[in-house]
Amino acid sequence: DSWRAETDLDWAAAAIIGSINSQICDEDHLKADGANYAAWSNFIDERMCDAVNKPMYVYMLLLFLAW
Repeated sequence: DSWRAETDLDWAAAAIIGSINSQICDEDHLKADGANYAAWSNFIDERMCDAVNKPMYVYMLLLFLAW
């Protein structure tokens, strides 16, 4: 059923976000002014590729969750 599928997706998203967040050092967090956006974005892309072997997954997931 769709409720179960959404719940499974939420759990998967939380696990991936938690995994990535635990690997980010304080100096690697995205700065408020976005000065380190390129380096931060590359870091996230690499971690997503490691996590799900699909680098665009996080963007598709965020778009789905925002919709």
